[in-house]
Amino acid sequence: MLDVVDDSEEEQGKSVAVEATVMVVDEEEEKEINVKDFGAGLTTRRQQIAQQHSMENRAILREWFDRVDSQRTGNITATQLKSAFAVGNLHFPVSVVQQMIRMYDFDRNGTMSFDEFVELNKFLLKVQQAFSGLERGRGYLVPDEAYEALVKIGFSLDSPAFYTVCESFDQTKTGKLRLDDFIALCIFVQSARNLFNSFDTSKQGRVTLDFNQFVYCTSNCRI
Repeated sequence: MLDVVDDSEEEQGKSVAVEATVMVVDEEEEKEINVKDFGAGLTTRRQQIAQQHSMENRAILREWFDRVDSQRTGNITATQLKSAFAVGNLHFPVSVVQQMIRMYDFDRNGTMSFDEFVELNKFLLKVQQAFSGLERGRGYLVPDEAYEALVKIGFSLDSPAFYTVCESFDQTKTGKLRLDDFIALCIFVQSARNLFNSFDTSKQGRVTLDFNQFVYCTSNCRI
């Protein structure tokens, strides 16, 4: 005996199944939307916090800058910047401080405005973070650690170049780079990179210089 299936019942069953599937899909979509909304909210909140911190940091830098700019000229000189660093126990030759100013002296007036100082501070903060992550409470880096710190900052030097600059900026000649030594080294390497990039217009990592251009480069990188 054959079983007879009522077409209307079968269609009704399909309809219920489809409705159930749609309800499940709708729930999943709603969950996905809620997750996306939550994620977007977190991202917005993070951006707001980052912006707030940035504004707070800028206010702190502004206060610091104004104290150094005691005559309220809107600019600070290498001598003023050197003295301010010394208060924080960072002792640089004036030539290193002059190079810091040259790196960010966008208007080429030989001094540092507040906006230029903010850019310098970003670089110094990156250098300090790389140093602090490897100095292990000793207050200095040995050459291998200094090389690792340079890589973290974004510098890649071969062995002859690296050990030459290490020796040049190791003021105590003990194979130990203090924070001010390491900062001076990074200022030199960044200045050299900036100059190199200005000649490497084709971005091939190689340049050809005549003697005058070589003198120009070494003069601008002097520390």
